[in-house]
Amino acid sequence: MPEVEDRLRKQARQIFKAGCAAVDPVIAVKNALELKENELQVRDQKISLEGIDSIVVLGAGKACISMVEAVHEVLGKKVSQGIIITKYGHADGHKLPSHFEVFEAAHPTPDQNSVKATSRMLQVASQATAQTLVLCCISGGSSALLCAPAGGLTLGEKQEATNQLLGCGCPIHEKNAVLKHLSLVKGGQLLRACQPAKVVSLVLSDVVGDPLDSIGSGPTVPDGWTFDDCLKVLDTYKLRETFPKSCMKYLLDGAAGKVPDTLKKEDSAVENSRTVVVAGNAIAVEAALEKARSMGYNTLLLSTFMEGEAKEVAKTWSALAKEERKFGRPVALPACIIGGGETTVSLNENPGVGGRNQALALSAALQIRGLDSVAILAGATDGGDGPFNDAAGAVVVGSDADVAEKKLGLDAQQFLDRCDAYNFFKKFEDGVFGNSNVIHLRDGPTGTNVADVTILLVEQSQSE
Repeated sequence: MPEVEDRLRKQARQIFKAGCAAVDPVIAVKNALELKENELQVRDQKISLEGIDSIVVLGAGKACISMVEAVHEVLGKKVSQGIIITKYGHADGHKLPSHFEVFEAAHPTPDQNSVKATSRMLQVASQATAQTLVLCCISGGSSALLCAPAGGLTLGEKQEATNQLLGCGCPIHEKNAVLKHLSLVKGGQLLRACQPAKVVSLVLSDVVGDPLDSIGSGPTVPDGWTFDDCLKVLDTYKLRETFPKSCMKYLLDGAAGKVPDTLKKEDSAVENSRTVVVAGNAIAVEAALEKARSMGYNTLLLSTFMEGEAKEVAKTWSALAKEERKFGRPVALPACIIGGGETTVSLNENPGVGGRNQALALSAALQIRGLDSVAILAGATDGGDGPFNDAAGAVVVGSDADVAEKKLGLDAQQFLDRCDAYNFFKKFEDGVFGNSNVIHLRDGPTGTNVADVTILLVEQSQSE
């Protein structure tokens, strides 16, 4: 039944793309921002531009280019200067004029360009006056792209700290909590640097539940985490012994009150700021559901709070597939069940190449082995599923694990165990399809970033 599986893969892709399109940053920002004569409307708040002699735009994240382009379309020549930091390859073909300085840097681990660009951003922020309006466009990815190591820490030490947190399996909010306490820009410290200017932040959320202090490590909002909380995170994931000694010392000094904490809600700078979430994962999931309904599927939203180890979360999706196959529930066939959130992967000592969505998909391929007329897609809405690869995720069907083993001798479980899902799917595609965009989602950066979407499609069994 290859024709059924091919159709299901294509339909899952179409549903996923509809979800991504619904959180287009340009549309999201324009819906939140409107210029009326000499007044700027930000959702339900009106900001007078009387007495404002300069408007500065600061942007960071994987989706910030599109966000800033939208701000420029709304404000035009009223913007006097802009500093933008995005991931390598995400600024290609941008339409911003020359007074916007655009930097590209590494993600998910910062590099020297991250430090250089952040230094320039902080320099411009420090020049703001009471007559300046600063518009900040923040999206996921800012945690790496904004890098200003605190307390004399080196870039190398910050990189090692980042890599350990990425590999330990902790959720994004815990990772970001530690990183912003090792920073001079995250955890509200960009807001602090902009004082005494009025600051308006437009945020595209890639974090489950949209907690403002976790999205991009919250550079312009008060931080609810403390140094003590950071130490608890390191203890939970048994990182105290391996964490860079200088970073460990800084956190301990912070817990002892020897170094200043991140910005807290009592700080006067908070009163001079406004933050709006312009789009998030729930909007993408709802749009994907609507697309599925238009294709004739009966739909169910599972949750937009999906977290946990990717290969374990895959078992939930596989169990749903089996429930649908045997009992036609929790929604009648043909069924489409969609969820959103962001899983994690605990890396082994010598990991291969992959990402959380590819790991989820590969684990699911093993779990739904032998089920016909079933497809599971797991994809990152920004178009990138981890470092060192060009895939956003993958879409698998019930025959994939067996076909890969019988035709190519590929053992899916071995690839999953060594965190090498990318190479499994690449070898499988090249060997069976001669095409690298059948199972893999390999369409490049989407321009947006609202975490991940998982899609389960189940139709009536062809063998019944």
